[in-house]
Amino acid sequence: MLGWSNDAKIAALARQEHDLATRISSQAAQIVTLKREVEDDNNVYGLWQQLAVYAHFAELDWQALMASIDLLCTTRKQLAQCDVLAAATLSSFAGLHAQVRNHLRTLLEHACGWERILAGLHWFVAHHRLRAVLPAVHSCR
Repeated sequence: MLGWSNDAKIAALARQEHDLATRISSQAAQIVTLKREVEDDNNVYGLWQQLAVYAHFAELDWQALMASIDLLCTTRKQLAQCDVLAAATLSSFAGLHAQVRNHLRTLLEHACGWERILAGLHWFVAHHRLRAVLPAVHSCR
């Protein structure tokens, strides 16, 4: 900068400041994007952890319970038609029916959890496909 006027020095420093500000802004945008990706990955990891709670699919097999409930309802109707047997078995049936309903309710709650987990996994797969097109962003780090 020897031999330069002050105005030329100031203009050169202003250009340098502008260039640095542009690079810093670009780096800040990349940091925000990467933080968002880390947060998304952490959310997917949480979904996988929730899914890992179930060791066997039978814990979520609510269709078999629905068939049992239908059978119990049919049996209940038949017993109600028979006056002699209805009085003796209705009370035990009601207890069993309540137990099955409670178990079904629990399984349906788990099934709703599965729906959330599967929706999250569907989002992750779609998001992961987008990442395949963005390797240039990662190489700028």
